[in-house]
Amino acid sequence: MAKSQESLQPRPSNDTWVHWISQVVKGDESALAQLYDASSPLVYGLALRILGDAGAAEEVTVDVYLQVWKQANRFDPVRGRVSTWLMTMARSRAIDKLRGKAQELSQAETLEALAETR
Repeated sequence: MAKSQESLQPRPSNDTWVHWISQVVKGDESALAQLYDASSPLVYGLALRILGDAGAAEEVTVDVYLQVWKQANRFDPVRGRVSTWLMTMARSRAIDKLRGKAQELSQAETLEALAETR
């Protein structure tokens, strides 16, 4: 299917996403794949907006779905939508990655400054 036609497909309902999560809790890899196919453009898009780096956004996206696989039982449909849960994880992971980059830059600058004083 062409990308433009794919984007015209309606997004699955939250009930469908909740069903996939309940199947992931049971260890259903195909349910995770369906959830990923339906939701990863949202997760990746948010990570890319926060990080401004496609590679880092891909890493965050993979991390989010690894977390879904490991912690699907923590999702509570009473507390919110699956998309909100996923986006919250993506945002947190992306911000953590930004902080890590900032810390790496700060340490590199400190090392450079120390090297210059010697």
